Amino acid sequence: MTIEVMKFKEYRSGSLIGFFDLWVPKMGLEIFGCSMHKKGAQTWINLPSREWKDDSGETKYLSIMRLRNEEHFKAFKKAALDAALQYCSVNNINLSGAPQPAAASQASVDAPPSADWSSGEDEGLPF
Repeated sequence: MTIEVMKFKEYRSGSLIGFFDLWVPKMGLEIFGCSMHKKGAQTWINLPSREWKDDSGETKYLSIMRLRNEEHFKAFKKAALDAALQYCSVNNINLSGAPQPAAASQASVDAPPSADWSSGEDEGLPF
């Protein structure tokens, strides 16, 4: 399964590097408002979420989407992270320092074979 980064907007704050949108052509799926983070040697993405406050006023975040199968969810997030990293590389976005100018471009990656998306027709997805 190919995942593409359609757009990436740098926005640096704490571990946050920026926000990006994903396109999954095989499913016709667009996902808006993902975020990319880096702290030390670790880089990760978060899928869209919304902020809310609990009864004590503490800020919490609620995921807007998920895949129910945990293995598929991890594989999807890894493929999305790989696409975001490739996009940053192609567009000269420095992950560890000050923002650099980026050229407009698209980057895409295929989900890793170990993701086991292919358990049958249409890559085994339930839709």
